[in-house]
Amino acid sequence: MLCLSCGHDEQSLGPACSDCGSYVGYVADGRGYLPQLKVLEVGLAEGRITPEESEQRLQRLTGALEALVGYMDECGQGLMTLQWDNVQQGTLGGFMMPIREGLDSLRAAVDQLDSHGEWGDELWAELDAAQTKVHQANEGLTVLTQTLAGYAVEQGVDLEKVFDPPESEVEPEAANAE
Repeated sequence: MLCLSCGHDEQSLGPACSDCGSYVGYVADGRGYLPQLKVLEVGLAEGRITPEESEQRLQRLTGALEALVGYMDECGQGLMTLQWDNVQQGTLGGFMMPIREGLDSLRAAVDQLDSHGEWGDELWAELDAAQTKVHQANEGLTVLTQTLAGYAVEQGVDLEKVFDPPESEVEPEAANAE
């Protein structure tokens, strides 16, 4: 999870950033970036965080959410290379779309946050609803992808190659090095 304080891509499960020590929350609790946003709101109210620093953190979060949406799109495209039929592709899309929609909703709610704080209960409810949607959809997608991975292996699919770039996108120098 991205630390909104320093921008470090924190790989631990929490609760603190290994670079700057800021609270990032617990990855496994399903609350995503909401704990960091709560710390930000309190820090603004107490004057420990400036509006400029708040703006920078909110921009980091928007960038992280946009990257997650982009990653979802890339994964969907990679999985489509498995040449499944329309029913299988529809099922996969049915599991992936709620996560993408939740991430978009979360980003839209973050875009409403004022860098001066005082976000209010209504906006917090919107943030919480979007994060809950992401969390619930992610649980469903986890089960589906585990099932699909097992099926793909049974069919002889090399999962390592599913997300590799097409050979036409590999740079000539890299292809010659092999």
